Amino acid sequence: MNASNLLVELFVEELPPKALQKLGEAFATVLFEQLKDQGLLASSEARVTAYASPRRLAAHITEVLPQAEDKAVSQKLMPVSVGLDADGQPTPALLKKLQAIGADASAV
Repeated sequence: MNASNLLVELFVEELPPKALQKLGEAFATVLFEQLKDQGLLASSEARVTAYASPRRLAAHITEVLPQAEDKAVSQKLMPVSVGLDADGQPTPALLKKLQAIGADASAV
């Protein structure tokens, strides 16, 4: 995928001047770490730069992917005795639950 730069600017009420630098760095660091945890950084070369002024905080992050990789999710929907009939086929209750979460019977 093609990595790009990301600039996030947060408008706020007037911040205390003594806390600006610390707040700006905290905002940028948390944003960077969350992107990294979600697999949205293209490489270890990604860098973050924090900006702060009395009415806004901003972070510039390099090497950000437009979309994270797909990952499999395991979710307990209901007990097997309720979700499958005696023949092992999905019950209407299971099919309705799958439809509600945007999946189909092949996901079981």
